[in-house]
This record gives sequence, structure tokens and C-alpha cells, in this order.
Amino acid sequence: MLTDLIETVLNLGFSLVGALLNVLPVSFVRQQLENLGAMPFLSYVNWFIPFNEMKPVMGVWLSCCTACIIAYLISKNTKS
Repeated sequence: MLTDLIETVLNLGFSLVGALLNVLPVSFVRQQLENLGAMPFLSYVNWFIPFNEMKPVMGVWLSCCTACIIAYLISKNTKS
């Protein structure tokens, strides 16, 4: 009985999210990404600048910057 209630609530939630996403306009980014596939030189650029290998490093860097900003804000607010 509880599992049926949880399943019903989850299905309703997913239906609401789906309905909201159908109301939103199509993203302009999708068209730009489709245009990127027509550029044959991107593989050569990726050979010189390895974007796939840079993604994890950039993620760690962004996480560290976020942690430093949060620590600064906490220390600033606790001193006053």
C-alpha cells in the first residue's frame, strides 16, 4: 500500500516535470551543437587542445574555487 502511494506520487511528479518541459521553448544551444558537427577541423583543434582531458581538471578547479568562496563567506559571517 505504501509502495503504491510512493509510485503514484513519483509518477505524478515525473508527469508534471514532463509537462513543464513541454511548455518551455526549444533550446538555442541544440541548434548550435548540430552546427558544430559540420566543422571537420574540430578534431585537429582537439588534438592540440585536449578538451576531454581538461574537463575533469576544470571540474576540480571549479569545486576548489567554490569551496574557498564558501569558506570565506562563512568566516566573514562568523567574525561579525
